[in-house]
Amino acid sequence: MSQQDPFAALAIADTSVLAAGDRLVCPGCSRSCKNFCALCNRPLGHAPPVVVLPVALDMQVYRHPGECHGKTTSTHAKLVATDQTEIFVENLAKGIEHTTMATRYPDPSRVLLLFPSSTSVPLSQIDRGSFDRLVVIDGTWRQAKAMAKSLSGVGFRHVRIESHETLFWRYQQFDRTFLATIEAIYWFYREYFDEYLAAGRAAVQPGTQDGSQEQLASEAAPAQYDGRFDNLLFYFKFNWQVIQQYYRDNPGKSFTSRHADGAAYIKYEANE
Repeated sequence: MSQQDPFAALAIADTSVLAAGDRLVCPGCSRSCKNFCALCNRPLGHAPPVVVLPVALDMQVYRHPGECHGKTTSTHAKLVATDQTEIFVENLAKGIEHTTMATRYPDPSRVLLLFPSSTSVPLSQIDRGSFDRLVVIDGTWRQAKAMAKSLSGVGFRHVRIESHETLFWRYQQFDRTFLATIEAIYWFYREYFDEYLAAGRAAVQPGTQDGSQEQLASEAAPAQYDGRFDNLLFYFKFNWQVIQQYYRDNPGKSFTSRHADGAAYIKYEANE
């Protein structure tokens, strides 16, 4: 990649192992897949980098059943943060049994729902000791709005991230600040670091359930972000590279005009 590589400054593991991978049969479902099975959330032919999410914070992703599992990016989080990520494929827009949600979330007030609703607030306005789980909804933005609306009575608190521009290759009808699911997850944890873990910040506040461990993590944290969550974008970066290289190698083909960036999405070298 050239100097236009938007991932150049990130501490993402070498993705060449993905480029060299062959299609393999998933031992879970017997489907032929390249690099990973998006149905079983299983890596194939390689060991993914491991991302350790913050102490006492698990992530649960609700994926709309209409979202193609081969195109969704939420699988990426499960592959690199396996033990701390759970994915449910449920159409929340049609509702979900109260008993199911009550079992999963005995105290919904301690759960953050990552969604930019009118009631959402940034992490800077949330006491770190007041939550221990993150819920993410995965689907098109139209699907996500319906899913979030169906959860309005559960009692989750809504959190939003700052505005960032997407690098996603799939076109959508909104502007460039509407991110792919894995991008939103990544930026949540980036902002989590800045707000709670960076050296000098008061990571442990009244009510923190696992204060001793989180305090230890804070004391060991550098003053500036150190790339610890960058591998959440490991597969996303690889897919971006594949698409960029394909169009660079085939200049006669045009990238979809329906994308917000149109032809400018492909980053050609200056002499091309």
